[in-house]
Amino acid sequence: MLLPFLTKSPPLHPSVDPNFVLTGNFAPVDETPPTECLVVEGELPPSLHGVYIRNGPNPQHQPLGPHHLFEGDGMLHSILLSQGRAIFCSRYVQTYKHKLEHDAGFPMIPNFLSGFNGLGDVGRGIVALGRAMTGQISLTKGFGLANTSLKFFCNTLFAMVETDLPYSIRITEEGDIETIGRHDFDGKAPVNMTAHPKMDEETGEVFAFRCFPVVPYLTYFRFDSNGYKEKDVPIFSINSPTYVHDFGITEHYAIFPDIVLEMAPMDMIMYATSDSEMRWFEVPGFNALHMINAWEDDQSGIIIVATNALKIENFSHNLDKVHFSLEKLRIDMITGEITRSVLSKRSLELGSTNVSYAGKKNRYVYMAVCEQVPKMSGVVKIDLELGREVAFRSYGGSCFGGEVLFVGRDTGNDIECDEDDGFVVSYVHNERENESRFVVMDAKSPTLDIVAAVKLPGTVPRVAIARMAEYPDLASAYHCKLREEYETQDNLRNPEVLRRSGEYLVSLLDEVETKLGETPFLVGEEFTMGDVFLVPVLARLELLNLQDEYIHSRPNIAKYWEMVQQRPSYKKVVGKYFNGWRRYKTLFKTWYCLRVRSMLRRY
Repeated sequence: MLLPFLTKSPPLHPSVDPNFVLTGNFAPVDETPPTECLVVEGELPPSLHGVYIRNGPNPQHQPLGPHHLFEGDGMLHSILLSQGRAIFCSRYVQTYKHKLEHDAGFPMIPNFLSGFNGLGDVGRGIVALGRAMTGQISLTKGFGLANTSLKFFCNTLFAMVETDLPYSIRITEEGDIETIGRHDFDGKAPVNMTAHPKMDEETGEVFAFRCFPVVPYLTYFRFDSNGYKEKDVPIFSINSPTYVHDFGITEHYAIFPDIVLEMAPMDMIMYATSDSEMRWFEVPGFNALHMINAWEDDQSGIIIVATNALKIENFSHNLDKVHFSLEKLRIDMITGEITRSVLSKRSLELGSTNVSYAGKKNRYVYMAVCEQVPKMSGVVKIDLELGREVAFRSYGGSCFGGEVLFVGRDTGNDIECDEDDGFVVSYVHNERENESRFVVMDAKSPTLDIVAAVKLPGTVPRVAIARMAEYPDLASAYHCKLREEYETQDNLRNPEVLRRSGEYLVSLLDEVETKLGETPFLVGEEFTMGDVFLVPVLARLELLNLQDEYIHSRPNIAKYWEMVQQRPSYKKVVGKYFNGWRRYKTLFKTWYCLRVRSMLRRY
C-alpha cells in the first residue's frame, strides 16, 4: 500500500530521536502548583528576596517526528524566596501554539529545528500548511515556543524565543505563574525579536534585533525607557540569511556576531539610523553563541567576553562534541587590530555577571562547566583582570545543573558592595537519587561554598540553553511594511508604473555612466558604500539577463562591472549566488518567497 510508505520515516539520528532525547532528566514533567519547599542545608540569606525563574523546553505531547533538545513548549520553573521561605512552581507559558495543541490533544505545528526526516514529516508539514490556509491555524497569532529566555524590561517580565514575539508573565503573591499574553508593544513590534535583548541600566533603554529569512535578514531596533519602540535600522550589508543568537552593547556600540564558518563581529553605533554607520571585523574561527559582556576601554578599544563554540559543525546533531571556550577579545577601533586570549581550558557556557556592570568594564564572570554537553557539572569564577579561573565548585559525580546566575547582595541601603559580593544560584539535579535542589553559593568564596540548598517537590528538566529573569516583578510596524510590499507587487502589474520605473532606471544608469567616466569608483578612487548599494542593482540586472541592454551598452559601467566582479568580496558574498546552478537557485528562492507571501496575504 502507498499510505504506509508515505507515513513511515527512516530511523532517526539519536540527537533528534524523542525516544532517546526525552529521557532521564530531559524527560517532560507536569505542571506543579505553588508548593512550599524544605530548606535541607544551611539557611536562605535574608537579602535573597524575590523570585528565581528558569525557562526551558518541555513538550506537552510526545513528538510525532524528530525532536531536537531545544524544541518543546516553554515551561517556567520559579522559586519564590521571602523571609527564609521558598515556594516552588512550574507552569507552561500559555502561547498560542500551546493552547492550540492542548485543545487538540496532539501536536499540530511540526518542529522545524530538527528538520524533516522523511515523507511522514513532510506530510505533517503539508497538513499544517493546509490547516493554516483553511483558518484552523492563525499565522498572525504566532507559533513560537517562548522557551529560550526570560527578561525584565518595559516594567514587564517576558518569556522569549527568537522566532516570535515575547509573552508577558506575572508572578502572583502566592508564587503562581500567570501568562498575560503575547506582547506586540502597541502594534509597533515586528513579528519576532531576539530572545536576548540588552538593557542600559542607567537610561532604562532596551536594545534588540530580529533575524528574518527574507531581506532584511537582520534588523536592529531599540525601546526608550517608556517602552516606545524607535525606528528600525535594517542591516542590508548582511546579504544572506543569518543566525545571530545573541549580541552585546557598550556605551556607544552594539556588537553583533555573525556566525557562519567564521564569525565576523560588526560594531555598530548604538543610536545608528542606518547600517552605513557600521564596521566589520573578521575573526576567523570564532563562533560566539553568547556574549557575556562587552565594554570600551580608554584606548579606543572594544573588549568582548564571549563563548566560542569550537567544532560548531556538530551543534545540531553531536552537541556533546562541541567545546565552548571562554575568550576575551580586544578590537582596536583605530587600527582594526584584534587580540584574543582563552580564559579557561574548561568547556564553559551559560554564564552570568553582576548586571550592574552590563556594557561596562567588569572583573568577574561565573560560568557553568559543561565538559559533557549539555550536562553542567559545576561552576567556575573567572577573574578577567588576571585572565584565569579563581574559584571552582563541582556539583558531585551524579549531579548536574543548568545556567548559573549571579545575584548581588541586597544591603537595603546605599552602601556600595564589591562586584562579586552576592550569591551564585542554580537548579541542580541528582541523577542517582532523582532529586532536584535549588542551590545558593557564596560568590566570594574561593570554593563557592554552598550557603543553602532547597529540596524541590519534583524534578526540573535540565536544559542546554535557558535564561533566568534578572529582575523579576512580584506583584504593528511589521504590518505597515507588509502592506507596502503588497502595494509594490500590485504596482508591478501596472504598465504605467513599469514604464516610469524603466525610465528612472535608465536615467540613474546614465548618471552612473557619467560619474564612472571621471573616477574608477562611484564617488572617488576607492570602493565605498555608494558602490555597495550599486553592485546589487547590477547583479540583479545580470541575473535577469538584462546586462546587454543596461550594462554592456554603457562602456564605463561595463568596465566597472568587470572590475567589481574580480573583487574577492564580490565572489564571496554575491557572485557565488549568480553563477552556474546557484543562479537558478537564487531565482527559484525569489519566486518561492513571492508566492508564499502572496498566498499568506489573506491573513
